[in-house]
Amino acid sequence: NSSSSSTKSSTTFKKKPRRKSSAFSKSKIQKTKTLSGTGSSTKVNVSSVVEKSSGEKQLEQPKKSDKAVNVQALSQNGNPLGRRDLGKGVVRWICQGMRAMASDFASAEIQGEFSELRQRMGPGLTFVIEAQPYLNAIPMPVGLEAVCLKAGTHYPTLFDHFQRELRDVLQELQQKSLVQDWHETESWKLLKELANSAQHRAIVRRVTQPKPVQ
Repeated sequence: NSSSSSTKSSTTFKKKPRRKSSAFSKSKIQKTKTLSGTGSSTKVNVSSVVEKSSGEKQLEQPKKSDKAVNVQALSQNGNPLGRRDLGKGVVRWICQGMRAMASDFASAEIQGEFSELRQRMGPGLTFVIEAQPYLNAIPMPVGLEAVCLKAGTHYPTLFDHFQRELRDVLQELQQKSLVQDWHETESWKLLKELANSAQHRAIVRRVTQPKPVQ
């Protein structure tokens, strides 16, 4: 009897932890279900928020630099402004507009209509006015409209980016055998004429600091 009772007690003792473990596992499963049911969406949202926040940080970096830019001083700067000054978003906006303008230059030359373009093109304000339709066709980065409006009328910046884009467009045309030598195209010659003009030099050197006499 004592052995049977001890066996029963041991049996009940063994069953109790099994029940506890099963209850614990059930509660654990229930918790897992609640986590998988409601928390999974929360987990996805968190991951998406993390990705979104990291992406926003990348997008907000130019915003911070843009806000740091003295917008009123942009028009007084005689040097071309780049990513460090304007931010990636604004520079990308300018590059897209100048790319479209450079493409029109090249296509006008290929189609034999460059003489008309040459007559209406000039340095300084004339160039800025001609560039406006191309810039207006590109959506401005959200939150950076004020900087875009100032940078879009800053002649040294527009001319510098236009020069880069025109060079790339002409080189692509040369690779496609549409022009023989991009240095000898009417588009590039006009660009050099503008760059060598007295008005262009006066604008881009307006705020440059004089070198100390040695």
